[in-house]
Amino acid sequence: MVHTLDTLLQGTESEEIVHTAAMLAFIEAAHEVVNRTTMPTPLYSLHYDRSAHTLSFEVLDGKACAPKEGATYVNMLDLLLASLFRDKMPLNLEGITGIGKTYTVEQFLKAILPSDSYRVLRLNATMSNVLQPYTEGKVEGGLVKISLRKEELNRIAALFIDEVNRGDTNQVLMLQDGVLRLPTGESGYLGLPIPRRKDGRWEMDYETKRPVFVVSAQNPSITKDAKYTGARRTDAAQSNRNVTIDAPNTALSIGASALLLGSENGQHKEFLQNFRRNISRNLGIEERVLDQLETDWLPVYAYTTDPSRTQNPIMHSAVEFMDAMLVMVSPELKKTFDYEKEISKAWQDQLGAKYNISVAYDGTLTETAISLQMIRDIVESFQEEIIPRDIIKVKKLADTISLTRRTKQALQSANPTQAYLRIANYITLEDISCAFAIMLHDKQEKHEQDPVLLISTMLKEYIEVSKIFAGKVGYNQVFNPEDSKYSIGNLAFQHAIQGMGNNGIPAFVKDIGTSIKELGRLEAGNEYRKPLLARQIADLSTLAGFADQYTTALHTALQGDISQRTSAFKTFFQNKRKSVGIPDIYIHRLTRTLGV
Repeated sequence: MVHTLDTLLQGTESEEIVHTAAMLAFIEAAHEVVNRTTMPTPLYSLHYDRSAHTLSFEVLDGKACAPKEGATYVNMLDLLLASLFRDKMPLNLEGITGIGKTYTVEQFLKAILPSDSYRVLRLNATMSNVLQPYTEGKVEGGLVKISLRKEELNRIAALFIDEVNRGDTNQVLMLQDGVLRLPTGESGYLGLPIPRRKDGRWEMDYETKRPVFVVSAQNPSITKDAKYTGARRTDAAQSNRNVTIDAPNTALSIGASALLLGSENGQHKEFLQNFRRNISRNLGIEERVLDQLETDWLPVYAYTTDPSRTQNPIMHSAVEFMDAMLVMVSPELKKTFDYEKEISKAWQDQLGAKYNISVAYDGTLTETAISLQMIRDIVESFQEEIIPRDIIKVKKLADTISLTRRTKQALQSANPTQAYLRIANYITLEDISCAFAIMLHDKQEKHEQDPVLLISTMLKEYIEVSKIFAGKVGYNQVFNPEDSKYSIGNLAFQHAIQGMGNNGIPAFVKDIGTSIKELGRLEAGNEYRKPLLARQIADLSTLAGFADQYTTALHTALQGDISQRTSAFKTFFQNKRKSVGIPDIYIHRLTRTLGV
């Protein structure tokens, strides 16, 4: 069915190699073509010092800077490419008229897709129907009946909505969700069917489609810039879902170089030529064997950009650090801090006397501290408080940053495919830190308070606490953000599993109590550490409570060596969380502590 994919698989039975080669060829070809007709729009400089474990994050505002070794630079094209490979990550580019938002996106779509496979919608006062590419009206019995154009549901690969804040929010959300529902009850899923290889044959998967790629743009609202009196702010339901990027004015940096850009003709043909050359090089095959690439392009595109093939697991340390950051930027830090203390105190009441342990945290926040005032100033600069959808947004951004970092690194090597496959495919502390900075920057109406200082400070404190605690439990390794074992909760859990011996769950619970005691000693009067420790201790005391509640069942389940007991404990929790009667606190807290 798909001749080109069969050709690519000849000589190797590894779809992972073929997909990686195709993805890197796609990214490289896009840069080659789009950079011929547009100037890059620098957005962010990301640098994580792996020796000092410090974060340097800078919003570039369109100004290109001298490269720094080890830094990752993200421009608008990088973001478009990486978000294309993610699952339903709607970008919204916001900036003044004439800076190249629309032009860059259009040049990108013209390169990667044939003209009949994408749509550009320019909304205005008289045209606000974003469902127009998918619907048609017919007169039946004197009435206009709106119905779906079924053939378009499987043909349109990408949508660009210009001036999206003029559109109907519910309609825009349906496009971003990838499913349309008309008032008539008719519905359909958007995107391209993905080729799947089964029993040596290709089948088109119409159920788990390659989601339609949605990008939007808008001028600043009047609340940001009085010149745009006709522009309203994006509806909250939509803005919460969007990853809104402040599109900067690059005129000062690019200068007269814009006069020397190439013509705008034949981008897709050139893209296919470059893709053919790049993937042939990546796989060591001859270009001439890919003679049907143009005919097969849409299924090849769907296969290459299938989000499920580039999803990355997240490191324990990244989860733990993000959780600490969410506590720090809560609107009422003191109340959140006291809630964490209440959790560990409640477990102390249940477990303390029974096991002769202390699992409560009794630290107090000094509300007059300068550090806490800085945190309050940052939190007060947000347009609205952080919600669960922002957490998902950070995950997607971190995944995007991870992909950008790894592909750029691989494409600088002589063998990009093998280089990419050798790089650890995790979302790390580095990626989460950078993503959190972007999300917090997005939350601010104005950028007078810099959240990066808080992130960097918390990064330093988290790693210091992690290193000291790791030594206390015998894990004498240098902190490594790519070490899957290196997180406070995971180290405490593993140490307790290891120390069970023949004494079973009572020994496990007592060991968790010992870890909590060691953590409490690390406060050192540090206001930044206190919320981090309160959260971690509340989570670990909940783990001890879970073990106590299910002592008998766990005793039966936890047999074998350390690895087997670890796996059995996590499996036991995963099975329990499916049951109706499990307390919510276990689902909330053990999910992140156990990493399942």
